[in-house]
Amino acid sequence: MLTVLSVTLFVCCGVGVELVRKALRIPCYTIAANAGVDADDVVTRVMHEKDDVGYDALHDKYVDMMKTGIIDPTKVRTASLKARYDLIRVESAVKS
Repeated sequence: MLTVLSVTLFVCCGVGVELVRKALRIPCYTIAANAGVDADDVVTRVMHEKDDVGYDALHDKYVDMMKTGIIDPTKVRTASLKARYDLIRVESAVKS
């Protein structure tokens, strides 16, 4: 029984991980497709690049997203904090 449970849990976790991996590809795929390039090729290349390298659709090249300012950690942090604040406001309203 424990073995069956272990195998089931392993399979379910694997499915969950794969779903997240596929979901994380969608923004890159969408940006590339909207830029009119082969989105599958872009996603594949980005997946094999170093951590901070991504596709710059405006200039049709692969760049360090942090150095070029496409990804701004300050903006990401601010957006995250705003989302948390909004969630707290919604939770408070629901509890009232």
